[in-house]
Amino acid sequence: MAENHFLTEGSACKCQFGSAPDTLVVTTQSKDYINDTDGSKKLIASTKDIGQPFLKKTFGTCTKLRSSCTPNVTDWQD
Repeated sequence: MAENHFLTEGSACKCQFGSAPDTLVVTTQSKDYINDTDGSKKLIASTKDIGQPFLKKTFGTCTKLRSSCTPNVTDWQD
């Protein structure tokens, strides 16, 4: 049986080539929540949270391009 994984607002995301993580911001919905381990409620992200759904909109310095690592999510997988 496949495992289910949920990505929530406030999750730390990082590019494999970037130098720093950024924080996910859910903008596609405002009513579906999940409880965190401390009891707080967090918005659940969906596959529609694409583009630049991050707080700082950068993953720091890109090791491939040697410049700012600007995310552009086109698809969420796994």
